[in-house]
Amino acid sequence: MRSEASIQGDRLANALRYLGVNFITADQDIRETIHKHPAQLIKALAQSKEARLRLSSIPLFLDHPEFASYLPKIIKTLDPSERLILQCYYTAALFFQKKYSSLVEIKQELPDLCSDDLGLGHC
Repeated sequence: MRSEASIQGDRLANALRYLGVNFITADQDIRETIHKHPAQLIKALAQSKEARLRLSSIPLFLDHPEFASYLPKIIKTLDPSERLILQCYYTAALFFQKKYSSLVEIKQELPDLCSDDLGLGHC
């Protein structure tokens, strides 16, 4: 029998794959619908016990920069450690986007939403 944590992980992995973020793999489940609720997906990734799922928020923001608009509201609902993780991974996505912008097509620039909170100044 599968644990609740692995089911949650599979659900998140399937949602990411549905959105075209092929960072991690899982058994395909065509019934998965969390991808239709970006704020819920981002929050679930930040709260995941699995590092691979938390880390997958970086490619999610790179592939779907429009999801950045959900970040300020989500951050307010997280506990301090979850908030810090999400802010760090979002800021990593921002740095990756800036660093490689000359090599790849950027759909939409990620706004600098977290660097002040992290004590980095504006990026």
